[in-house]
Amino acid sequence: MSFVVPSQRRLVWPLAVALAAAAVTGLALYLPTRSHHVPTSPGAPAVVAATVADWELAIYPAGSAGLGGVSKKAKARVEAQRKPLATLIQDLYDALFLDPTKLEKAIGIHLEKTAGAALIKDAGLPKGLDELEITTRKARVGISVAGADNAAAKVKITGVATRDGRRTGFKHESTLWLERSHKEWKVIAFDLKQGPKR
Repeated sequence: MSFVVPSQRRLVWPLAVALAAAAVTGLALYLPTRSHHVPTSPGAPAVVAATVADWELAIYPAGSAGLGGVSKKAKARVEAQRKPLATLIQDLYDALFLDPTKLEKAIGIHLEKTAGAALIKDAGLPKGLDELEITTRKARVGISVAGADNAAAKVKITGVATRDGRRTGFKHESTLWLERSHKEWKVIAFDLKQGPKR
């Protein structure tokens, strides 16, 4: 499923393609993967008790091929955006898969309005789960070195959900295109595939 926010700033698409292609290169910052338990929240029946792998993040400058490397100034601009982008990814996907009670707020903060409505409709897990185990949470984010105002993120989440005693593996893969305006990052378009893990 894909969604694109209508915009007059069509230059974002060539950049988005370049950023996605650059996902195999760049400087990477990795966080170790571990597992932790997320308890059920009292008063919030939509939240499922879960065992969850920690995030594995790679955030790097992209789009510098053929330019003789990345300048110190450009690296500094990219470095300043690592934390905001990591926060966006974690907030959004934690709400989608772990705590739907926070989803509306997360989408209101991190997505353009129309894109947010589409994401609520098409992503996340079904209601009524008894148990949830998320075994993989990975994100690779390429930040444009030209101003550090555009980025593309590839996200992969896999796990096993249990409902009525039946265990089903699932896999979610999505690409987000992001834009920074007034010092805030927003998802302006996305593409996702989600379903049973085969």
